Amino acid sequence: MFTAIATAADAPLTVTERDVPEPGPGEVLVEITACGVCYTDLDVLQGHWPIARFPVVPGHEITGVVAAAGPGVSWPTS
Repeated sequence: MFTAIATAADAPLTVTERDVPEPGPGEVLVEITACGVCYTDLDVLQGHWPIARFPVVPGHEITGVVAAAGPGVSWPTS
């Protein structure tokens, strides 16, 4: 999977390929179909949140479908 990663405030995003994670016990893997970037994300990227930790993958407003379920998950499933 490809991710856009911010490594520091006011730094350009870096597109990086990562392995698709396996869901652990009680977890689901969501295949993201769309992701919004809001002002919170922009504030972090511009260095307005002194408590922000980098690296970070911006975008927390997502929609998607369950692609896999870990052990112990009975709902929602793919």
